[in-house]
Amino acid sequence: EIMEMLKNNQKSILMASRQVGKTISVSIFILHYITFNNNKNVMIAADQWKTVYEILDKIKDIYAELPYFLQPGIMTWQQKGLSFDTDCRILGQGRSKSGPIGFSIDLLYIDEFAKIPKNFITPFWVGTYPTVSSIQNHKIFITSTPEGHNLFYDLFNKAEENLPGNK
Repeated sequence: EIMEMLKNNQKSILMASRQVGKTISVSIFILHYITFNNNKNVMIAADQWKTVYEILDKIKDIYAELPYFLQPGIMTWQQKGLSFDTDCRILGQGRSKSGPIGFSIDLLYIDEFAKIPKNFITPFWVGTYPTVSSIQNHKIFITSTPEGHNLFYDLFNKAEENLPGNK
């Protein structure tokens, strides 16, 4: 269900309990996205750098399991990001108030959105969302476990209100 949601929606927000496969599903989707596209930029943001590193490590592990003929050529293989010979990049962003200055984003993934403190996530979201949404065929994925009333709560409730049959 998670993979179908990611494939079929330009913007997706998922609230789920821990250990249900949301991060690994998005990691698989991101690798598929950069494998079968050219000149795409992906940004992975999370509550902490260690979470970003963990997601990038999952993507690297999945890449290593791909058959050789499906693997795009690697240009850069670093802790904070990857780049491929298809002109695709995956960059990480830990907790930060500033968004991707000078970097166009085709796919933005924010993991554990509700865990990012308001003083970081609000300026990041306000600075990043217009940059991403101005790109044609962009994708935004947000996943998190709930954590009280915050920006994640607001975005999730607005998304639910806009579901067919909830008007």
